[in-house]
Amino acid sequence: MVYDVKKREMSIFEIITLAFMTFRENFRGYIDIVLLLGLPLSILFTLISNMGMGADGMFTILLSAISGEGEITEQLFNSAMIFYFVYMLVQTVCLPLITMAGARFTQSRVDNEPFTAKEAVLASISKGHILIFSAIIKEGITYALSMSLFILTASFSPSLVMIGVLVYFAIWVTLTVYFYFYAYAIILDNKGIISSLMYSVEITKGTFAKTFLAVMCIYFMDYSLSTIVQYIFTSVTFNPAIEVITRLAVTVCEMIFITAATLLYINKKCSKNGFCDYKEFFGNKE
Repeated sequence: MVYDVKKREMSIFEIITLAFMTFRENFRGYIDIVLLLGLPLSILFTLISNMGMGADGMFTILLSAISGEGEITEQLFNSAMIFYFVYMLVQTVCLPLITMAGARFTQSRVDNEPFTAKEAVLASISKGHILIFSAIIKEGITYALSMSLFILTASFSPSLVMIGVLVYFAIWVTLTVYFYFYAYAIILDNKGIISSLMYSVEITKGTFAKTFLAVMCIYFMDYSLSTIVQYIFTSVTFNPAIEVITRLAVTVCEMIFITAATLLYINKKCSKNGFCDYKEFFGNKE
């Protein structure tokens, strides 16, 4: 049962199995979240990704340049970098809204409380201002520290550039794992801008290796399933409408692993604070 995450420590494979079961049993609720929140965001991201640079979209221009049919000028490169930065920034502050809605809905299944998908979406949006600043700080810290250490390492000698790249990715992965649960802390424990990041570090501290393996397992399963879905949809003629549908299908797949990450977060939190037994969880109804 899903409430087992509050009763004992579970392996990542148990959590993922439980996530699939929870997703299947509450399929309609998760789909409602995708439609209520994922659809508007999918349309927004599609509009941005097809944003014009002259008469064509950025991706069209870059693909033609890569294929040899066009030329990547310095102006085009600079425009592409600015576009990429803005696009990633919008994704960074918007996609976690879906994560928080899915997490809140999943928690309601764990706690056996009446809670609708619409309420989960509204709860997520109500925390949006906290999420935006937390996400920007998280990305800023991760990028600044990783890039600083890369530049510092590479500046000693050109031969150390590869070591600098390895240092960059090592720091990036480490901070990503430590800050992995910040959105869950915001929506499930009402943490603030800074306290959500600190709480994510707190429940990860001392179990970094196990958390890293669990996060990587969730990530690679999510990535693999999403890639398959994208491959299926992109096998047809690609246009903005197909892109929106593809994003929605990918979001449905991601909801499974948002559920898994939520169960992992709850399990880790209970591991830190103490597990509860059946009577404590449901109350003594005898």
